[in-house]
Amino acid sequence: MIRHIQTLCIGVGDGACYALSLIKVAERFLGRDLDALRSISEATEKKITVDGKETKIIKFNWATPTDSEAMYVNSPAGFLRMLTGRNWTVRREDAAYKSANPKEYVINSWGISNAEGAPRHFTFDTDDTLYKSPLRTNGKLISVRVCRLED
Repeated sequence: MIRHIQTLCIGVGDGACYALSLIKVAERFLGRDLDALRSISEATEKKITVDGKETKIIKFNWATPTDSEAMYVNSPAGFLRMLTGRNWTVRREDAAYKSANPKEYVINSWGISNAEGAPRHFTFDTDDTLYKSPLRTNGKLISVRVCRLED
């Protein structure tokens, strides 16, 4: 069983929309479903080097899982690499970005405000991990994250 599964579930329920969208990208690429909870759990333990510093792929604050900042994907490309075994780049683009590249997968970032640090909700395609997300229902598309498979 996943270590501290109940605590992890609280955090996933509160703030894992970006991680879950990245898992959806990996599933689309692989052509099969993945165990989302196990994938997130493994990423909270696995370390990667980002900008010369060792960090966990997903930061998770086990002491306060309901905190809005309890879960953070430190390395989206590292998470996709962990899930697929392939190298990826992930970049932010404006909401108007449209990809024609079959190696690119676009994750939408929804919100009420463009302000830095404002709450966001991420979705992949039409799949929303929340039922009736208020940030998607009442907000607007703020930006996108472009996940590109490297050769």
